[in-house]
Amino acid sequence: MANQELIDYIKKVREAGQTDEQTRALLYKSGWQSAEVDDAFAMVNPLPPPTVNQPEIKPEPQSVQSAVINQSESQIKPQAEKLPPDVSKNTSRHSKLWILITGLILLLIVLAGSYFYWQIKPAKVISQTQTQTQNQPNKIANYFEVKEVGLKFVATNDIKDLAYSIKTDAASGTTYVSFSTQSLQTQGGSNCGADQAPLGQIEISQKDPATPGGAVMTYLIKSDNFYVIYGTPQATCSDVKTVQDLQANQLHLLQEALKTIVKADIATTQPQNTPATQPWCHTFNTNLGYANSGTDEVAALHTALQKENISYSPDGTNDYTKATGDGVLQFQIKYGLAQTGYVGLKTKAKLNELYGCAITSTATKAQNTSPTKPSITVISPNGGEKFNPGQTVTISWRTSGADSSDLIDIYIQDTTDGGATYANNGEIKWSLPGNSTSYSWVIPSYYSVQPFSKYKVYIAKRSEGIYDTSDNYFTITSSWNGVPNN
Repeated sequence: MANQELIDYIKKVREAGQTDEQTRALLYKSGWQSAEVDDAFAMVNPLPPPTVNQPEIKPEPQSVQSAVINQSESQIKPQAEKLPPDVSKNTSRHSKLWILITGLILLLIVLAGSYFYWQIKPAKVISQTQTQTQNQPNKIANYFEVKEVGLKFVATNDIKDLAYSIKTDAASGTTYVSFSTQSLQTQGGSNCGADQAPLGQIEISQKDPATPGGAVMTYLIKSDNFYVIYGTPQATCSDVKTVQDLQANQLHLLQEALKTIVKADIATTQPQNTPATQPWCHTFNTNLGYANSGTDEVAALHTALQKENISYSPDGTNDYTKATGDGVLQFQIKYGLAQTGYVGLKTKAKLNELYGCAITSTATKAQNTSPTKPSITVISPNGGEKFNPGQTVTISWRTSGADSSDLIDIYIQDTTDGGATYANNGEIKWSLPGNSTSYSWVIPSYYSVQPFSKYKVYIAKRSEGIYDTSDNYFTITSSWNGVPNN
């Protein structure tokens, strides 16, 4: 809206004979904006607008022009002084109004976003044979726990945002636990969600399941009627390189964490009134080789090797082929036997130790034998010791009632809260023989980074779910000379 003061002034100087170009020049000089001047001229039955924004003032000799100019300069003041009070107030009010409106719009956006984030959730679909839930793992002490199936394994900060999805097939009683992380889902989208198993899947079943195509399966816990098996993902969940790198890194971390699995219980998923299954057994009476192909003894050998989770490709159910010999070689390596590829006296004795049928029945054994709960106990270091980087420390332990074939893993634990809690910080040694009782550990130089930090050792039997830690902490000093250990 044109300023009335400008309109009156323009009319007055026109009547005095001043040209519009001269008037514009004086107004620009006094601080008026071009848009304001144009609006005022438009309200005064304007002459055609000038061809330039600020034309030069052409001197005119008339005495009346000099008088008008002198009068104009004294009458026209800078814009800030000449604006009527109501105009400046309106401008201020308009600015405040726009700020208020903008603030209200932003507030509505935040409130709407919060509503959709917290209130709108996908509908939960439950079929007759399958239920699915997706949860955050409960971090208890130093472990992640999937309460629905009783899985628990050592936690690390690198996968503290672990997420999982559970599916249960009611017909077979098989439970599937698929893994992802919040960071992977955020970067990779729905294809990297837990239900897509971008970090693999655990299968809990009463039967030895078939291997899905493309997956690499690892037995975490295995018995005659109880299997906990981990399968790797069959593909990357994103085409983006950074997401693929994140998936690979977190997949490695989860696989390492699952080596510390300490408990699994599928009692809630087992069909009711199912009769107990007798453990498979077979007493091997003869040495076995190619000449025994086609016999029941060779068929039993295949069963035993498969129960040992030995990877080979048998040609038929009772044929002794080169592949069978490869499987026997792996069995002999596993138990420290002479590597011949044939079942001789010592290999046969080991097979019978593991799978031979006892003369007395299982029921009779149960009546005559008091069950002993297996245990493992750390002997040293057990607290109070002081070691130096590069020093060789003997870690020792004892077991009672434990399965001698079950592997032993040793971890180093440290604390970040002054000793209130301890968490596994890395492995010292994995896959020690189940009947071992000590290990010589050379302390790496990098433990000197935090002198006198508090440490414990954590020793676990991998499949039996038993473990122990040092009763108190020991320290590693900073006397390392800075030269890396060879």
